[in-house]
Amino acid sequence: MEKVLVVDDMESFHVALKHWLEGRVEVLSAYSIEEARRLFYENPDVRIILMDACVPGDKPNTLGLVHEIETSGVFCGTMIAISSSPQYRHQLVQAGCGGSCPKGQAAQMVEVLLDLVA
Repeated sequence: MEKVLVVDDMESFHVALKHWLEGRVEVLSAYSIEEARRLFYENPDVRIILMDACVPGDKPNTLGLVHEIETSGVFCGTMIAISSSPQYRHQLVQAGCGGSCPKGQAAQMVEVLLDLVA
Protein backbone atom coordinates (compact mmCIF):
# COMPACT_ATOMS: atom_id res chain seq x y z
CA MET A 1 0.00 0.00 0.00
CA GLU A 2 1.33 3.44 -0.95
CA LYS A 3 2.22 5.86 1.86
CA VAL A 4 1.17 9.50 2.10
CA LEU A 5 2.76 11.78 4.71
CA VAL A 6 0.46 14.59 5.83
CA VAL A 7 2.16 17.55 7.54
CA ASP A 8 -0.57 19.73 9.05
CA ASP A 9 -1.44 20.85 12.56
CA MET A 10 -5.23 20.53 12.13
CA GLU A 11 -6.44 17.16 13.43
CA SER A 12 -9.75 17.50 11.58
CA PHE A 13 -7.86 17.64 8.27
CA HIS A 14 -6.02 14.40 9.07
CA VAL A 15 -9.26 12.68 10.11
CA ALA A 16 -11.10 13.74 6.94
CA LEU A 17 -8.22 12.73 4.68
CA LYS A 18 -7.86 9.32 6.34
CA HIS A 19 -11.59 8.74 6.01
CA TRP A 20 -11.59 9.71 2.31
CA LEU A 21 -8.57 7.53 1.43
CA GLU A 22 -9.30 4.67 3.83
CA GLY A 23 -8.14 1.28 2.59
CA ARG A 24 -6.39 2.72 -0.46
CA VAL A 25 -3.29 4.37 1.02
CA GLU A 26 -1.50 4.44 4.35
CA VAL A 27 -1.74 7.95 5.78
CA LEU A 28 1.09 9.00 8.09
CA SER A 29 0.13 12.00 10.24
CA ALA A 30 2.59 14.65 11.40
CA TYR A 31 1.34 17.56 13.50
CA SER A 32 4.74 19.27 13.90
CA ILE A 33 7.92 19.82 11.91
CA GLU A 34 9.86 17.48 14.21
CA GLU A 35 7.28 14.72 13.82
CA ALA A 36 7.25 15.22 10.04
CA ARG A 37 11.04 14.96 9.87
CA ARG A 38 11.03 11.76 11.96
CA LEU A 39 8.25 10.12 9.94
CA PHE A 40 9.93 11.07 6.66
CA TYR A 41 13.25 9.47 7.56
CA GLU A 42 11.52 6.41 9.08
CA ASN A 43 9.48 5.94 5.87
CA PRO A 44 11.80 6.60 2.92
CA ASP A 45 9.28 4.89 0.63
CA VAL A 46 6.61 7.58 1.14
CA ARG A 47 5.15 8.47 -2.28
CA ILE A 48 3.37 11.74 -1.55
CA ILE A 49 3.90 14.44 1.04
CA LEU A 50 1.08 16.92 1.65
CA MET A 51 2.76 19.95 3.24
CA ASP A 52 1.01 22.81 5.01
CA ALA A 53 2.99 26.03 5.41
CA CYS A 54 2.24 26.75 9.07
CA VAL A 55 2.79 23.77 11.36
CA PRO A 56 1.83 24.85 13.93
CA GLY A 57 0.85 28.48 13.93
CA ASP A 58 -0.12 31.09 11.38
CA LYS A 59 3.29 31.99 9.92
CA PRO A 60 5.02 29.87 7.25
CA ASN A 61 7.57 27.72 9.08
CA THR A 62 7.88 24.56 6.97
CA LEU A 63 9.92 26.07 4.11
CA GLY A 64 13.17 24.74 5.59
CA LEU A 65 11.69 21.26 5.93
CA VAL A 66 10.53 21.34 2.30
CA HIS A 67 14.05 22.25 1.20
CA GLU A 68 15.59 19.58 3.45
CA ILE A 69 13.33 16.85 2.06
CA GLU A 70 13.78 17.98 -1.53
CA THR A 71 17.59 17.95 -1.24
CA SER A 72 17.84 14.84 0.97
CA GLY A 73 18.55 12.46 -1.89
CA VAL A 74 16.05 10.10 -0.23
CA PHE A 75 12.71 11.36 -1.51
CA CYS A 76 11.60 10.19 -4.95
CA GLY A 77 7.92 11.07 -4.65
CA THR A 78 5.83 14.19 -5.03
CA MET A 79 5.49 16.95 -2.43
CA ILE A 80 2.33 19.05 -2.66
CA ALA A 81 1.76 22.40 -0.93
CA ILE A 82 -1.68 22.34 0.70
CA SER A 83 -1.93 25.62 2.58
CA SER A 84 -5.27 27.39 2.45
CA SER A 85 -3.35 30.56 1.51
CA PRO A 86 -2.40 30.87 -2.18
CA GLN A 87 0.56 33.04 -1.16
CA TYR A 88 1.86 30.38 1.24
CA ARG A 89 1.36 27.65 -1.37
CA HIS A 90 3.46 29.71 -3.78
CA GLN A 91 6.21 30.04 -1.16
CA LEU A 92 6.19 26.27 -0.60
CA VAL A 93 6.48 25.63 -4.34
CA GLN A 94 9.39 28.07 -4.48
CA ALA A 95 11.02 26.11 -1.61
CA GLY A 96 10.72 22.81 -3.49
CA CYS A 97 7.17 21.45 -3.54
CA GLY A 98 6.32 19.98 -6.93
CA GLY A 99 2.80 21.40 -7.00
CA SER A 100 0.01 22.84 -4.90
CA CYS A 101 -3.70 22.67 -4.26
CA PRO A 102 -6.20 24.04 -1.75
CA LYS A 103 -6.63 21.82 1.31
CA GLY A 104 -10.15 20.93 0.26
CA GLN A 105 -8.79 19.28 -2.90
CA ALA A 106 -5.91 17.35 -1.28
CA ALA A 107 -7.62 13.94 -1.23
CA GLN A 108 -8.57 14.24 -4.89
CA MET A 109 -4.98 15.26 -5.70
CA VAL A 110 -3.69 12.10 -3.98
CA GLU A 111 -6.18 10.02 -5.96
CA VAL A 112 -5.02 11.51 -9.24
CA LEU A 113 -1.31 11.22 -8.42
CA LEU A 114 -1.63 7.59 -7.38
CA ASP A 115 -4.13 6.77 -10.13
CA LEU A 116 -6.77 5.73 -7.60
CA VAL A 117 -9.66 7.29 -9.48
CA ALA A 118 -12.15 4.59 -10.46
